[in-house]
Amino acid sequence: MELIKLSKFKLQLRVLISEFVNSGTGNAPPPINCTSSSRFSFEILYLLIIIGLQRPSKFVNYLQKDNVLIENKQKESKETINSLLHSRERFVKAYEDSTCEMKRSIESRDRQIAVLNEKINAHLLLVDSIAKEAFSVKQIVDNAQHVLRGKEEVGMY
Repeated sequence: MELIKLSKFKLQLRVLISEFVNSGTGNAPPPINCTSSSRFSFEILYLLIIIGLQRPSKFVNYLQKDNVLIENKQKESKETINSLLHSRERFVKAYEDSTCEMKRSIESRDRQIAVLNEKINAHLLLVDSIAKEAFSVKQIVDNAQHVLRGKEEVGMY
């Protein structure tokens, strides 16, 4: 990415230099030799100083255009950041609402399960007591039948 920016910058610089050379206002600066980055930076600075001293209006216009472009990019970046922040806030709010709703739903279901559990336990106790009562009634009926058979046997002999 940095290489692309450097290439664009070199291209813009060469266009600026060619405009300067074609204007016929002075000696052409030495050609750019990109053997090392420090030498390249020095040559760029040298060319900008020469152009700025000999053609200040072009240099100022160039800097003003760059400044406007930078300001536009900064404004776009701020808008993008604000948009992302608003999207994040909406997402967090929706997430919190969703989790709150799920918690309420889970709590409601837990209460329903607890009520059903109590009802089931009450029914089980009722069934147990009915089974015990049925057992005791059966014992009474069995005892009564046993006594009745005993009396019938005594009455037959």
